[in-house]
Amino acid sequence: MQAQQPNSSTAEVITGKAHPFYAGSYGGHDCYAQTVPDRLEMVSRFDHATCQQALQLSPMQKSVVTALERRIRQLEREAKRTDEK
Repeated sequence: MQAQQPNSSTAEVITGKAHPFYAGSYGGHDCYAQTVPDRLEMVSRFDHATCQQALQLSPMQKSVVTALERRIRQLEREAKRTDEK
């Protein structure tokens, strides 16, 4: 499996463990989550920077993009609450 090609705003191809959807290695080959359920599960554990990085990947399933945007808003709300305390 190859890493997805980034869109034009990203200068390089993201591969290996730096790829947001890196799922591990099998037989010496890097593997990446490709299915919506697998990606959605991973998004639930992403931090803000990883969500931003994942949004730069193309093509991306619409439901995964929506989940990434939702996760970013959730993290921003949590950060705002922390700052208020």
